Amino acid sequence: MAGKPLTTAVAFLTLLAVWTWETGAAGGSASSYVTDDPIPFAYPPDAADPGRTRPLIELGDPFLGNGNLRPGFRLSGGAVWQPRLWVYGNYRSSLHSYQLDNGPTIREWANRLDLFSNLQLTGTERILLGLRPLDDAGGFWGQAWSDDEQESFGNDINENVSVLFFEGDLGELLPFLDEDDSRGLDIGFSLGRQQIIFQDGLLVNDRMDALGLTKNNLRWAGLPWMNNLRLTAVYAWDEINRDDNGADDDAEFYGLFSAIDTRFASIEIDLAYVESDAAEDLWVWGLGSTQRLMQTHNLTLRLNGSHAGEDTPQADDGLLLFSELSWTPHGTENVFYINGFAGKDNFRSAAREEDAGGPLGRTGLLFAARGIGTYPSAISNRGDESYGAAIGYQMIFNDNSQHLIIEAGARSAEGLVDQDTGGLAVQFQQAFAKRYIFQVDGFATSADDQSPSYGIRSEFQIKF
Repeated sequence: MAGKPLTTAVAFLTLLAVWTWETGAAGGSASSYVTDDPIPFAYPPDAADPGRTRPLIELGDPFLGNGNLRPGFRLSGGAVWQPRLWVYGNYRSSLHSYQLDNGPTIREWANRLDLFSNLQLTGTERILLGLRPLDDAGGFWGQAWSDDEQESFGNDINENVSVLFFEGDLGELLPFLDEDDSRGLDIGFSLGRQQIIFQDGLLVNDRMDALGLTKNNLRWAGLPWMNNLRLTAVYAWDEINRDDNGADDDAEFYGLFSAIDTRFASIEIDLAYVESDAAEDLWVWGLGSTQRLMQTHNLTLRLNGSHAGEDTPQADDGLLLFSELSWTPHGTENVFYINGFAGKDNFRSAAREEDAGGPLGRTGLLFAARGIGTYPSAISNRGDESYGAAIGYQMIFNDNSQHLIIEAGARSAEGLVDQDTGGLAVQFQQAFAKRYIFQVDGFATSADDQSPSYGIRSEFQIKF
């Protein structure tokens, strides 16, 4: 099967990167000493410093605290662990109403809770447990109403584990293998259910049961223009959702991802393969570049492609070109952005989780998936045979506690659905008391041969 050679290639290239680092990286040794005396912050607490915000539960050394660390204990392999437990999360409650193409008006109250328990063992090793007890399989705890007077209550309380992984660094976990830190064994790893995102979510955006290996800080004396090379190999065997946001219990995921930092840009080169007996296999690849222009503008360009043996909702052939351009107008803290895309044929992502929507969510407010309730993206975030753009302006007020975004966007699609859609969106957000956010946003769109669509929503968040 095609996935097995790729597994071998991933393992070989990862080992090659390690040995190349040992033989080609600049050598040398140095010593350092960290003082035993705590050093205070460079500025005293005042009105401009809100102070540290404690997580919900904090055991051991405080999160972002100041002062001496507890001594911890030494393992037989030489690693020193200083355990501390931090429990934190984010609660979201959304009340919204929307109508699509003269259909029924849907009103909904939906709730979502992301709760995390982080057991930090060292600066590089940790175990993270995440739960989402108020939503399951696209349903959320709350209430829905429609114009035909039908009501439905969603009681999606569950104990499903959304995230559970252990990550660390091989050289730090087993320091006796490289006591003088000269053998290049600083290989990062992560094992368990975790969020996998590459190409800003265009290529992969899913929570999967996976093993990841990363080698960072690769440099060669003969390539002075390359500041850093990162190689990452990923294998996933369960909890994989395909491009249609549906689960594929038979799928296996293989990926090799790289990032190159140069003096002029950060470049990404990615390749992934999804193998399945239940749906068609899929190859995907991505090229990305992020750079500054004229010292004032930020530009990201991405070209992603997919190839499949047969055309299905989960796998198909296609290309997707995506661009993001933004800058801060002189004398302000505001942001002006122009994002655009062009899709040829039917590009498919390797994996997309249930509430991630399509790959074009980064285009703007009009295209974004909300991740709570059934509130839709105002304009389709699928890239099939389409092109479009979003132009927006974000205004920031009152010491970054408020923002207002005004955006216009459009999408023109061909193929099975030949349709032009345009619209406007607005969002206002207010943060207060360090932990709370109130948000109001809405949209209005118009499409060919359809009645206008609209939506308005409010959301309250508590970060703890």
